[in-house]
Amino acid sequence: MIEVKSIKVYYMNPDTFTQRRSKMDELLTKLGFQFERIPSNSSHELRQTRMCEGYIKLAETAIERGCFPFLILDDDATPIEELPAAISIPVDSRFIYLGASTWECGGIKKPLVLTEYNDFYYRVQHSLSSHAILVPTKESAEHFIKVIKTAIEKSEFNDIILAIDSEEELYLTPKDGPYFYQNDAHTEPITKFKWKDLINEGSIIIKPKS
Repeated sequence: MIEVKSIKVYYMNPDTFTQRRSKMDELLTKLGFQFERIPSNSSHELRQTRMCEGYIKLAETAIERGCFPFLILDDDATPIEELPAAISIPVDSRFIYLGASTWECGGIKKPLVLTEYNDFYYRVQHSLSSHAILVPTKESAEHFIKVIKTAIEKSEFNDIILAIDSEEELYLTPKDGPYFYQNDAHTEPITKFKWKDLINEGSIIIKPKS
C-alpha cells in the first residue's frame, strides 16, 4: 500500500490558462499533494498534437526527476469525493486510471469494458480518459511516451490511442472509483460518476476474470 498523498502529481497547463492554474494550485495544496505544473505551450496547428506534446514533456520530466509512481492530472481534474488514504499498486499494472469516461466515440475505439481483476481493481479497456492516470514505474512512463508518439504520428487524440493500447496492456481502475472527474462543462457529465452506480443501473456489465 502507498499513501495517496505521497504520490507526486504533475499537471499540464498552458501559460494562457491562468485561472485553471490558480485553481489547480489551490486544490492540490489543499489536498496535501506535492505537485509540479508542466507548461504546455506547443504551437502546432492541431489541438490533439499540442496536447500530446505536453504529455510527452510531462512524462519526460517525471523520468528526469526519477519520481515513481506519479500521477498525471489535467488542469480541470477534480476529486469526485474524498480520496482514499492509501491504495495498492499491482506490480503487473501498466497504468491505473483514477479518472474515466463513459463517452463512446465509435470508430477505431471499441466500447468500454470492465473485467474483474482483484478485490480492489477492475481491468479497464477502451476508456476515453487521460485526465487522471497513475504511472507506476519508469517502464510505464516510457510506454506512455511511446503511445503518445503514436498518437502524434496518426494525428489522433492521445486518449483514443491509449484506449486502443489498453486492449493488450494492463490498465486498471479502482472499484471504488473513479476518483477524479473533469470540471469542464462539456466533460463533467461523462466523467463525474462512480463505477458502482453504472453497474447498479445496468449501464455496464462486469466481465469475469479469464
